[in-house]
Amino acid sequence: MDQVFPPHIGIVLLAVLVTAATDLWKYKVYNVVTLPLLACGLIYHSVVGGSAAATGSVLGAAFGFSALFVFYLLGGMGAGDVKLMSAVGLQRLHRRFPGRRSLRAGRHPLVSAAGGDLGEPENCLAARPRPLSPSGNGG
Repeated sequence: MDQVFPPHIGIVLLAVLVTAATDLWKYKVYNVVTLPLLACGLIYHSVVGGSAAATGSVLGAAFGFSALFVFYLLGGMGAGDVKLMSAVGLQRLHRRFPGRRSLRAGRHPLVSAAGGDLGEPENCLAARPRPLSPSGNGG
C-alpha cells in the first residue's frame, strides 16, 4: 500500500517553505538548508532504494540544477535558488504526481486525447505501427 504522504516529501516541503520565506524576506537562500537537504536526500534514497534509486536521485538533481543554471548564468537568480532546485530534483518528486499510474496504463486524459494507448510501460519503448484492418482504420 502506498503512503499518502511519505516523510521525505514533508521534509522537502518544509525546506522549500523555509527557503521561500527567507528568500522573500532577505533575498537569500541559505546553504544551511539546501546542502543538508541534498545530502540527506541522497542518503535516504540510497538506503531505501539502493543504487538504482541513488542513480535516479542524482539524475533528478542534475535535472533540477540544469533547469535553473542558465538563469543563474544570465544573472536572473542566485546560486542558492539553483541549489534548492537541485535538492528538490534529487527527491524524485516526478514519481509522485497524481496522474503517473493512469499515464503508464494509457488511461490519462492527455494520452487519450492524442489517440494513444500506451498499455504497459514497455509498449512506450517498443511502439510499432499497427497493420491496417480491411476497413482501413488501423485497428
